[in-house]
Amino acid sequence: MFEPLENVLVVTESVTGFTGLAGYRVWRKFCDGDHSYDSFEDLKRGLPKELVEDLKSLYQDELDDLDAQVALLEEPTDGGIIGKTYTCILADQFARLKTGNRLYWEHPSSLFTVEQKDYVKTVTLAHLLCSNLHLHAVPTNAFLPQSDSNPLVKCSDLPVGDLTPWKDNGTHREDEENEGWAGQGWAGQGWAGQGWAGRAAGTAAGEDHLQRGTVNQLLHT
Repeated sequence: MFEPLENVLVVTESVTGFTGLAGYRVWRKFCDGDHSYDSFEDLKRGLPKELVEDLKSLYQDELDDLDAQVALLEEPTDGGIIGKTYTCILADQFARLKTGNRLYWEHPSSLFTVEQKDYVKTVTLAHLLCSNLHLHAVPTNAFLPQSDSNPLVKCSDLPVGDLTPWKDNGTHREDEENEGWAGQGWAGQGWAGQGWAGRAAGTAAGEDHLQRGTVNQLLHT
């Protein structure tokens, strides 16, 4: 009964052992320190009881050896398909991807204009599927299968939206010409003489400091 799961865990154990990924117990404490697991008996609070004995046998009664992927065996949270620990891991990862990237599209420092951001917020997966595949209809919520509560919608009925913010109006080219970039070149603007390389290095160092500060903040919240 446990063979398919055992095969998966054998593969993941070799991967996590090679990369040094923290085990399940560490992640459980990180995500919910008030309800950490100190014994295999404690595992029955969050894992199906029939699997706990199998895990105990597979890992030879070594609780600290449990791989992070064991979190996938937790009972799903209310309204979810995964348990509390894996939900926490995913949320933490997405938070790091967002706050640790200064060019994340929602940040003020991103390359998108306000109008472009407003447009992106109106686009759904259904829009993307209809725009890029030869489809006539998709589920209203394309992340879920078709059902009575999630009926098909015709691609032709999906609003296209205002694409004006994405139109290239040539402003950037005009700005470059007005500043003399095209005619005089970078050297003519004095970039080399003003220490362009040094300023770039300083900017990179500042960004690295900012990102490390963001990660530290996440680890202590």
